[in-house]
Amino acid sequence: MWQLGDLYSQRQQYAEAAKLFQRQLALIQELYGAQSVEQTAAWSSLAHVALQQNDFVLAQSYNQQAMELDERTFGKKNLKVAKDLEDMGYTYMRQKSYEKAADCTEQALAIKEELKGRDNPANEMTLTQLAQTYASGKQFEKAESAYRRLLAFQEKQHGATGPMLLGTLRGLEQVLVSLGKNEEAQQVRDREAALQAAVLKPVAAK
Repeated sequence: MWQLGDLYSQRQQYAEAAKLFQRQLALIQELYGAQSVEQTAAWSSLAHVALQQNDFVLAQSYNQQAMELDERTFGKKNLKVAKDLEDMGYTYMRQKSYEKAADCTEQALAIKEELKGRDNPANEMTLTQLAQTYASGKQFEKAESAYRRLLAFQEKQHGATGPMLLGTLRGLEQVLVSLGKNEEAQQVRDREAALQAAVLKPVAAK
């Protein structure tokens, strides 16, 4: 049932996907009880579908249900709870509630770093979300710090010339311009252009 619901979601047939996830949820609650952790995946799937339809209030309600079940079962410092917080942060960002988005994402990152360490590859998506949240909320000083931290993380994970750095360099450049740091922005822009050329060169050679 979940696979079919996911297929409908990928095809953007969200109403059909929601019906299947609701049926899945009802079946799990009937089999395992209304407080069972087995239903968190269904709540998360329903939140994703609601988010794709820009129903942010409903998406947050579903995310909250998933997080409460995970906290009750695993405790507040758990990777499942971190993922729930990250999902809530993304939904708040889409809703343009940037302070709430940053708070959720900061909490998610803190849990992941405490449990898995600062250099764990899974932290990259959370760091990216945090930097984008600060930038979108016009907290440019925090955004600069977050983008520089993300850049250092990616350099360590992918190397100084990894194509993954392009989006981060672009984000950092835009933040620096917003802060009036035009000279630093130009330096980042030059690095981005050089990296872009290096990435495209092998493609052109073919």
